[in-house]
Amino acid sequence: MAGRLCVDTPLQNKLNALGDLKMIYPCVFLPDCLSCQDEEPMVGLSKLILGASLNYLGRKTEALTALESVLLARKDTPTNAPDAHITAFALYEMGIILIQNYETQEEGRACLLKVQSSFKGFDFESRLSVRIHGALRSMEE
Repeated sequence: MAGRLCVDTPLQNKLNALGDLKMIYPCVFLPDCLSCQDEEPMVGLSKLILGASLNYLGRKTEALTALESVLLARKDTPTNAPDAHITAFALYEMGIILIQNYETQEEGRACLLKVQSSFKGFDFESRLSVRIHGALRSMEE
C-alpha cells in the first residue's frame, strides 16, 4: 500500500498494519456511499471519504476534484451548522494536497487558515487544529 515504510521492525510492522486497516474501512464502505448520494446523512460526506481515500492512494488530481465537489455542494452551509465538520475536513484535505506542490502552496495555506479562522465548535476541532498547525509549521521550514 502507498505510504508504507520499508523498515522491518516490530513497531513498524504494527504501524504498517494500522495504515492498512485505516484503508479497509473506506474501501469497504465507499461503494455503498457512492450509490446513495441522494440519501447522505450529511451533504458531501461520500465525496469527502472519496477524496481522502484517493489522496491516501496518491491520486491527488482525482482527490482534489472530489474535495472541490464537497465544497461546491456545501457552499451555502453555515460554518456553525451541526455538520460543518464536513466542510472543515474537506478544506483541510485540500490544503494538505495543495501545500505539497510549490505552485499551489499559497492556495493550500489559505485553505488551512480558513479552517482555523472560520470553523469553530465542530467534532474533532482540536485534533484538526493540531494537524493544521503542524502542516503550517512544516511549510515554514
